[in-house]
Amino acid sequence: QITENINSFLVGATVVLFTDTIPDTLTFGEDHWYKSKQIAFPGKNYTLRVSHTDFEEALSGDAFPSPVSFKLENFVARDIVNDWGDYFSSIDVVFNDDPYRNDFYEVKAKIGAIVRKESNGIFSGGTRSNDIVLKNEGYTEGIYTDDMAFSDALFNGDTCSLNIHFAYNDNVDYVYIILRSVSENYYRYKKSLYRYEVNSFSNILNSSNPVGLYSNIENGYGIFAGYSETVDSMYTYSEQHE
Repeated sequence: QITENINSFLVGATVVLFTDTIPDTLTFGEDHWYKSKQIAFPGKNYTLRVSHTDFEEALSGDAFPSPVSFKLENFVARDIVNDWGDYFSSIDVVFNDDPYRNDFYEVKAKIGAIVRKESNGIFSGGTRSNDIVLKNEGYTEGIYTDDMAFSDALFNGDTCSLNIHFAYNDNVDYVYIILRSVSENYYRYKKSLYRYEVNSFSNILNSSNPVGLYSNIENGYGIFAGYSETVDSMYTYSEQHE
């Protein structure tokens, strides 16, 4: 189960991260993470090599895309309401796609800090959408998800205006909209993770086939991928919305 806590760690491995051809041997810390002090940059090719005396050498690689700027349009404070009476706001995320390559993205909305109550028990509701671009990827409006990965298959080279929903709450002044430009490995992993999470809710009355998670690790299992992100905020509070 991918949701289970890790209770064992690989100690004594040699983990080397190559930026193009320049190696950096990662340091194993008290928190059991292997870390580098280098900052990743778009356009660089990264290769990961992990060796240990008890295992075959594991290999992977990826290149991180450049961030994409966007603008926010057509904010509606209370656009829809679900079956439990929770309101959702909507907004359009508008950006231009590069016509000379296949691009992959991820979008998410993150509710800001509570400013009118001390309680943290507010409804967050994740990020949802009925937009054809996201429906084409298999996302369902009624399914809770923090973020949604998608390709430019339906708008390659054009301006994309992506409509998304996020939870309305009159105790919050701001929502942060995040658009990530992601690698294809990242996109394929997040799509498989979404299918896995949806299928994890299956029961005897609603069964589904097993879903395997995408992996790009040679001689191992997992994901090595990256993204660049752009963040903007939207002022959402108004007394007339209450």
